[in-house]
Amino acid sequence: MSTVNESGATAVLAESTPTTVPVLELDRPGHVRIGTRPVPAAGALLRVETTGVCGTDHHVVAGRIAVPTPCVLGHEVIGRIERLAP
Repeated sequence: MSTVNESGATAVLAESTPTTVPVLELDRPGHVRIGTRPVPAAGALLRVETTGVCGTDHHVVAGRIAVPTPCVLGHEVIGRIERLAP
């Protein structure tokens, strides 16, 4: 099912909305794992079709750039809008 919001964007509504999503998570430098995060109540929910890990992420994993951990990697996303929330 799809719907159009006030801005004219089409949103595809899932039959059942997930409560968590899989993420690539850095626990500490040199250690990544597949984890889960809760789906936020506000904002858009995207069905990710592919994502990239950029050069900065490689430096973060190697410990050359310090970030608070745990940290979700992969911010270059291609996907479809599943839900638009206020």
